[in-house]
Amino acid sequence: MEPKTILEWHDQLLDHLLSLREKEPNFTFYLRKRNTNNRLKGGYWFHGNDNYIFIGFYKPNGGVNMTQSIGFVVGIDEQGNASAHLEIVFKGEKDPELLDFYHQCIKKIEGFKQVDETKYIRPYSKEKDIFSNLDDFIRNQKPVIDQLIMNNGLEGKMMIPDEEFTKSLNRIQSIRDNNNTMEANHQVPGMIIANITWNSNDWKAPTDDLSNHAWVKEGNIPHESWNFDIDNPRNEDNRILGYSQWNAAPSLKDSDNIVVFYSKGKIVGFYGEASFLKVPEPINETESFNIVARKDLSFVLDNKIDDIKGKGYLEDKKRVGQAGFNYLKNPNTILSMLEEAKELNPQQSEQINALKNWFEERTQSFSPKDKPAMHTHDIEVNQILFGPPGTGKTYHTVDEALKIIDPDFYDEHSGNREKLHDRFGELLITNWDAPDGNIAFCTFHQSFSYEDFVEGIKPQTTEAKDIKYNVEPGVFKRICQLSEEKKRSQELKQAKVISWNEEDFKTAIFYKLSLGDSTKPDDKEIYDYCIANNCIAIGFADNLDLTGLSESDIRQKCKEQNMGEYAPQALSTFVHYLHKGNYVVISHGNQYLRALGKVVGDYEYRSDSPIRYNNFRKVKWLLVDENIPVEEFYEKSFYQKTIYKLDKESIKKEFFVPERQPANASQTEYNPNKYVLIIDEINRGNVASIFGELITLIEKDKRAGGKEELEITLPYSKEVFKVPDNVYLLGTMNTADRSIEALDTALRRRFSFKEMPSRPEIITEAGVSNDGMVEGIDLPRLLTAINQRVEKLIDKDHMIGHSYFLNVSTLADLKLVFFNKIIPLLQEYFFGDYGKIGLVLGESFVTSKNSDNKFAMFKHYDQDMQADLEERKVFEITPMENWGPDDFISIYQ
Repeated sequence: MEPKTILEWHDQLLDHLLSLREKEPNFTFYLRKRNTNNRLKGGYWFHGNDNYIFIGFYKPNGGVNMTQSIGFVVGIDEQGNASAHLEIVFKGEKDPELLDFYHQCIKKIEGFKQVDETKYIRPYSKEKDIFSNLDDFIRNQKPVIDQLIMNNGLEGKMMIPDEEFTKSLNRIQSIRDNNNTMEANHQVPGMIIANITWNSNDWKAPTDDLSNHAWVKEGNIPHESWNFDIDNPRNEDNRILGYSQWNAAPSLKDSDNIVVFYSKGKIVGFYGEASFLKVPEPINETESFNIVARKDLSFVLDNKIDDIKGKGYLEDKKRVGQAGFNYLKNPNTILSMLEEAKELNPQQSEQINALKNWFEERTQSFSPKDKPAMHTHDIEVNQILFGPPGTGKTYHTVDEALKIIDPDFYDEHSGNREKLHDRFGELLITNWDAPDGNIAFCTFHQSFSYEDFVEGIKPQTTEAKDIKYNVEPGVFKRICQLSEEKKRSQELKQAKVISWNEEDFKTAIFYKLSLGDSTKPDDKEIYDYCIANNCIAIGFADNLDLTGLSESDIRQKCKEQNMGEYAPQALSTFVHYLHKGNYVVISHGNQYLRALGKVVGDYEYRSDSPIRYNNFRKVKWLLVDENIPVEEFYEKSFYQKTIYKLDKESIKKEFFVPERQPANASQTEYNPNKYVLIIDEINRGNVASIFGELITLIEKDKRAGGKEELEITLPYSKEVFKVPDNVYLLGTMNTADRSIEALDTALRRRFSFKEMPSRPEIITEAGVSNDGMVEGIDLPRLLTAINQRVEKLIDKDHMIGHSYFLNVSTLADLKLVFFNKIIPLLQEYFFGDYGKIGLVLGESFVTSKNSDNKFAMFKHYDQDMQADLEERKVFEITPMENWGPDDFISIYQ
């Protein structure tokens, strides 16, 4: 059978299974539900990755990984050839009935091989094609499994309900239809901006221009020197051969691409209808090419375009990255460039218009309706849910956060509170040392400050029991940093800055190294020097030359100089155990990767070092000036130790070895994850003081990438800071504590407000009572009557919320809610004025006390007023045990 891409396999397998369903309407199978990493919308209909497809035929009960317990697996090798096996996996399963059932299946169906304690596979014949093997499973093995399910009474746990299958299938069919429509139309061309070495001959011949590029410094000629030598014999017919240095070729298919060339901060030229080679092809000893474009759509600009960052031509990037190019997302960016190019170069209008017309033809049919479906949840970046107590404000933050973070999941499970709550829990960040979620939570109160929210100076105890003061980020700064760091990490993966093969990763050895103390400004020069000079350095023995010393010699020298117990270990690791070819990970604190380099030189001592370290090793930097969360590439946090070997088993291979992309897979731009900071009781804190200068930066157009983007220098860390556009602020406000009108005006202007009123009808819809009735008491009417009276006596901000009554199913429950919740709330509202409480609840709940007490003799007090006070009635709450159904009914009748 001719090799297929992974997407072709998904399509053909789905079509094959649907043809079987036409013959047997009750036939169901498990389909992908969530659009994680855009997989579902990209055509991955079943679970798996780019190397295999898992077709589940039963509910997912595979334990900790939530994989299907029993499935038909199609494996795809690098050549696109396929093999098949039946798989039973039950990792983490605790249900004894299911465990027994799995073992029955393994025993009943012969041919299984045990992979590990919880995984068994049964290979299918390689002589048959995949579809024949799939039919074999459905005809022969599946009936055996179905019968065992019925024998064990496991239908509810294992069989896929038809309505669940139909819902998933309808969604996939909709996506398929949309994808087919898009394929039938012209697509937006791939767009990149690529960096090339400066050439004062306009890239028509080599020059003697100075360059910081190591290749040029060594006396070599940049291969892009002929990029716009249009009449060069190498450019045959209507094609032009060009070059750009990158770590890995852009992942763009076909030749419908446009290249914007960038050098020394200027746009210098364009290639139209371009395609890219994964490996450069040589032309002669000094020339090679990795770009092929259309000659009549390619040109160098006589007058270059400058200030490209200020004009937005880098879109959301600050510079062209280390990959050698950036992807551009918006076709209008290209059109704006071409318009400016024409203004600067009217003599080149004909060439520029030709490229512009070609580009516009390919973008006109790409209308908004052709773009991938977007969720219609209209959510502001800053919003506050406000309402009286008990109206579900905090409860609804779960819904609002999931609408932002995981809208696919919310759409699918919007009626299932348990699933929504569990998903919220998965996304909630509970440990900032290992932040693996997208949602943070804090509560404002009178003591909450700028230092808790943004950053502040906090004391810490060192190992030597000394006190030092560090600048610590607050919850808002943390989540903003997390957003930017995750985004940058994804950009690196997409650009394939680190793009190893399996063998490269298998043989790699990693060490963690600190270049000074990253929390100390004085140590910044150590890091900067090492990055600029392609080296690493270590302290401890600043004036001690370790050249030629053995490990025991180093230990003895350290002992003589009273360097402590760790110094000899660290120095020996640096000198003897860190080998050429090993990799060093430069840390930033315990949670971030700052740089990554490959060791290329032996130990050397530099007596004339301009920094306070004298012990060095040469390295080739692969990543510099990053702030990548450690969990992106390592399963543990860093230790405080200056240098140590990293656990290879904990290194995440996917950070270094990118997933193999199918040949026909379209390039999808990275859509950064969204983050939510929930601020409970936002009106209880001093908002102006807590937000400080950031109150302006949280506005939508003042955020990073906004029309009026602003940044500030933070007061403690002196770091430049701006608010990312994908961090959402979601506050809650109890209107009984402080009304909206009294809230800080600056805050009100920057947040949208969503009212959460008391809704008595929710008691009937979602409460545990019998349609809102408890022993003849109409709970919705009861709450409505109370709220009408409270609004009359105070205002609507002090109404009682419906949530107090949702778990009321008996008279005893209602009495406890009144005694512990409703009456204390009314006492607070009316400042202990029981008479007004009586106006709300009636005499069944509030009664006057008989008081014959006389005041003490005090002739200086007005006697008439004293007499009035003696006549004044005193009220009290009636005993809870006396309350019956009729007493509650009397409130609203």
